[in-house]
Amino acid sequence: MWRLLLFVALACSVADSKKDYKKDFEDAKKKFGIHNGLQSESKAANKKRYKCFKKFSKMVEHINADHSATFLAVNNFMSILTEEEQKSYMGLNVTGHEVSSPPTLL
Repeated sequence: MWRLLLFVALACSVADSKKDYKKDFEDAKKKFGIHNGLQSESKAANKKRYKCFKKFSKMVEHINADHSATFLAVNNFMSILTEEEQKSYMGLNVTGHEVSSPPTLL
C-alpha cells in the first residue's frame, strides 16, 4: 500500500514539475498588463516576461507548499514584470513619510 502512495506522490511531483504556465501567464497579462502598460510587445520581450513569470509562479507555489505558513501567496502585478522591472520597486517608500537620517550618538 505504501508503495502505491509513494508512486502516486512521485507521479504528482513529476507532473507538477512539467506544469504549463502559459494559460496562467496569459490570464495574468490580461489582469495586470494594462496596469503595467503591456498591451503589445515583441515576441522576444514576451518570452523573457514569460520566463520571469514562470520563476515567480514557482516561488509562489514553493511558499504555498509550506503548510506552516499563516498566509497564502498569489501571483500579483509583480508576477508579469521582468526582473529588472521588479527591482525598480525595491526600496520604494510607500508610507508617505520622509526618510530621516539615523540619530547621532552624543
